[in-house]
Amino acid sequence: MGGQKWHGWGHINYRLAPKDPWPAGVKDLASAIAWSKANIARYGGAPNRIVLFGHSAGANHVADYAAHPEVRGAEASSVKGVIMLSPAYSISPGARPNPYYGQDADLGSASGQITRLSASPYPLFYGYAQFDPQPMKATATALIEGLCQSKSHCPKSLELKDSNHFSEGMAVGTADQQLTGPLLQWIKGLPENGG
Repeated sequence: MGGQKWHGWGHINYRLAPKDPWPAGVKDLASAIAWSKANIARYGGAPNRIVLFGHSAGANHVADYAAHPEVRGAEASSVKGVIMLSPAYSISPGARPNPYYGQDADLGSASGQITRLSASPYPLFYGYAQFDPQPMKATATALIEGLCQSKSHCPKSLELKDSNHFSEGMAVGTADQQLTGPLLQWIKGLPENGG
């Protein structure tokens, strides 16, 4: 990795729908990345080697950040990779508005996300659980198959055997290396100047 080191994990929160709809959560993520870029060096981190990792609704925000250049600012140059763990997008348009994405069905759709992520500058890692709820399983199938139509945007993907929507993320930092092992290997292989 050319002398660069990867340091630790950070956790952020974001505003919630319906009070704060699209793009509030993604803007909160952009603010957290900007803060990290400006401040992480004093905590031993590398300000230009940020990897985004989101689980469930957080994975939607991470994917949306990667997929929507209009929400990114100068902080975007510090992001080197994007990890999505069991996001959920609509496979077919719903009859009513989505509480977060609103009336624009394309914003919350797997097909729209495939198109946008295919143009994203970031390497992608996609994890999902064997026993995820159906919306997450359908999203995994659609996004992985759709993104892999283009070899340059095909994410590293991993089905976590004997895991459910909660246990998949809780395994990080434990002796269970089913996710952490491949994830750390992927992070270490990210290009120095990608993103």
